[in-house]
Amino acid sequence: MIVFYITPLVIITGCQLSNKTHLDVRPVPVVTATVTADIGKALGFLEEYYIDDALKLMGLDRPALGFKKDMEDDDYRLEIVQGSLHKPLELPGQCDKIDKSWQDAKTLLDSFKVEVSHLGKWWSISSTAAASVSGDIDSLVNKSPKELRGILRSLLDASYQSQGLMNKAFEKLTLEERKYIVKNVIPKMILNGDSVPDDFQLDAEKVEMNLVPPGSKVETQGRDVIDPEEVAMLKLTLKINYSYLHQAGLIMTSAADNVIEMLKGVSTDTIKADNIRNEYVSGDVVFYKDTPNGPVIIGGAGENIYYKDALLIIDLGGDDRYLNRAGGAIGLPNPETSIVIDLAGDDFYSCYKKFSQGGALFGIGILADLGGDDIYQAGHFSQGAAMFGIGILWDKNSYEDSFSANHFCQGAGGWGIGILYNESGDTKYYSRTFSQGIGFTLGTGALIDKAGDDYYTAAGTIMNNRPYSMSQGFGQGNRPIASGGVGTLIDLTGSDHYTGFFYAQGCSYWYGLGILIDNAGNDRYDAQVYAQGCGIHLSTGILIDRGGSDFYNCTYGGNAQGAAHDLAVGILIDKNGRDTYVGMGNNQGSAITNSVALFIDSESDDIYYTSPKGGQGFGGTARNYGSIGIFLDLNGNDFYSEQYLNPGCGSANNSRWTKGDKGAGIDTVGGK
Repeated sequence: MIVFYITPLVIITGCQLSNKTHLDVRPVPVVTATVTADIGKALGFLEEYYIDDALKLMGLDRPALGFKKDMEDDDYRLEIVQGSLHKPLELPGQCDKIDKSWQDAKTLLDSFKVEVSHLGKWWSISSTAAASVSGDIDSLVNKSPKELRGILRSLLDASYQSQGLMNKAFEKLTLEERKYIVKNVIPKMILNGDSVPDDFQLDAEKVEMNLVPPGSKVETQGRDVIDPEEVAMLKLTLKINYSYLHQAGLIMTSAADNVIEMLKGVSTDTIKADNIRNEYVSGDVVFYKDTPNGPVIIGGAGENIYYKDALLIIDLGGDDRYLNRAGGAIGLPNPETSIVIDLAGDDFYSCYKKFSQGGALFGIGILADLGGDDIYQAGHFSQGAAMFGIGILWDKNSYEDSFSANHFCQGAGGWGIGILYNESGDTKYYSRTFSQGIGFTLGTGALIDKAGDDYYTAAGTIMNNRPYSMSQGFGQGNRPIASGGVGTLIDLTGSDHYTGFFYAQGCSYWYGLGILIDNAGNDRYDAQVYAQGCGIHLSTGILIDRGGSDFYNCTYGGNAQGAAHDLAVGILIDKNGRDTYVGMGNNQGSAITNSVALFIDSESDDIYYTSPKGGQGFGGTARNYGSIGIFLDLNGNDFYSEQYLNPGCGSANNSRWTKGDKGAGIDTVGGK
């Protein structure tokens, strides 16, 4: 048990942007009770106590943090996003619950339920329908090996039921309207342009629609431009009945889990395989059958190559190559499902078509690789990514995997749910933009890594001479029309390295919520700006690191490391370890333009480097009212560069200070 003895400090009032800087030396009341650090909670008793103490230092109380931070509601706002803006101190507790849910998740169904819970009323099951089964399943199944008939029947039954439910989900959208959405939405997710459109896109490009009356004019709202045609196009997505999509997801993930369990009891030694080669597969094949929805393939325990997309692939082992979408579903003209279950082997997945490797567009795509050290290479909308659907990539029992993809990938969801789940091993994740746990409008995306020393790189896309990552626990909206979703990155164990540039690592933009949680290990976080627990423009970003001696680096500009700008909320909480923070400008518990920022380091000796007048408990004023910034270091002997670069500012070991309009910092040495 760690016990902190709270000792008298020196209060230093006045600092950056204050016209009258003065020292007011007063004894600080001694807290006579010992305080036990609650490592299991992001906000334990110690943190809660000093948050209240910092608010008192500014003459405030907790309700002050709930000031209005939204301009107006829209039809796409998620309740969890709205709550994070107006009840920011409840968010760390919500993140604890999300973290616990993922720690307890053992199945595809578990993971789907965690993410669907973020979508609230939109995906709640308000109406149900009997899911009809089409297709002659029995005649197909009866031609397969006896040991696998129950497995095939379960997956095919679930697939056909899910397709029926998705037909109901999208029935109010005409095919032309779905193509029109594809034509307009997908290019927004590829910032540097789509140089190689897929066939379904080329088909969608032929669609011409005018959703608004002739003569409708583009409006301006401040610096924002509102195109009435785009507004009308996005409203088409409100015609989707997400309740049926929810039910389809429950059926597909539950069936996949059941089949994975059933396969554990199957002996591959008694199953005969033939050497087959056709346009879909070559190698050691147990069963092959064409259906109207694509082929059903059972690969044997030897090596196989899969060339074209399939409705269903079960591979019993071997080092295989997947050159198809591998559990990628394209639901045009009709909603589709696609599932791949690979039991073992060091496999190579390579496909640069959109919506591959557990990707989905108006459909459900699942890729479950249950063993072996695997390599995944893909393009856009891949590796657990979905637009208007559900996409899951599930990898287990590996020592070393690598994932590389481009835009909107590795746990990305818009109007749907995208999940990349990796159970074990030292893993490398490489992507460009909108990746590694990103939630867009009415969507959630999650990247969950349960073990290993991992590297996460979101290399970004250059626009306006700036590299935009928008990744690693990022919530993104469509400014100024539609609110954003929830993006989550959780790493349970291991010493990890996160690299991003603009907008990364528990960040958000326009009514989104970005969450990054790292539970253990000596970690390094590198970014440039708008990162590391940062909310930008009416949104919320949070980073929680529960253990290890960590290095946080964000040196291009301000707004980082528990910072917020423009009616936003930014939170960084580090629970344990000797940490180093390097930042510039508005950082480390600094809030500007009517925002709330909270920075807490709960344990050990820490180092804080920042540019002169660089935040650390600063609240700036704009638009005739202020912001609230709180900086708390709750134990250890700490070094502050600000103490030497900006003498008299207040930032110092074993001290208290106020900065700006409503900003406060407390550093207490504590004790064990």
